[in-house]
Amino acid sequence: EASYCGKISKEDGELSFQTQSAEEIYNLSRAYSPWPGIYTYYQNKRLVLETCYLDVWVLGKEDVCVWSFIYWGSWKNKEYGIVCKDRTVLWVSHLKLEGKKSTDIASFVNGNKEILKYIFD
Repeated sequence: EASYCGKISKEDGELSFQTQSAEEIYNLSRAYSPWPGIYTYYQNKRLVLETCYLDVWVLGKEDVCVWSFIYWGSWKNKEYGIVCKDRTVLWVSHLKLEGKKSTDIASFVNGNKEILKYIFD
């Protein structure tokens, strides 16, 4: 049986780390790839999360602040993730800042160290 689906708009891809779990965001990234993509805002610019994957990591309350970046790995294998509302981690491998080219997460963090202390909305 057919069902109705509303028209997808660019605003549908906006993320809210306070209300969405890592699994919900991961599913959005799969649904909205390549257009409209998923994004959040960083320093009043759109930050598009181009490639992300889910790994079931549930952090303790004392481990890290929710809605912030975390780092895992050695100097050769750097991985960065965002802690979501249910304390699971959404790992990000590529992102794109508005007006810039797409880049891998390690290179982005090297050029924007302050993102490691940034708390997303």
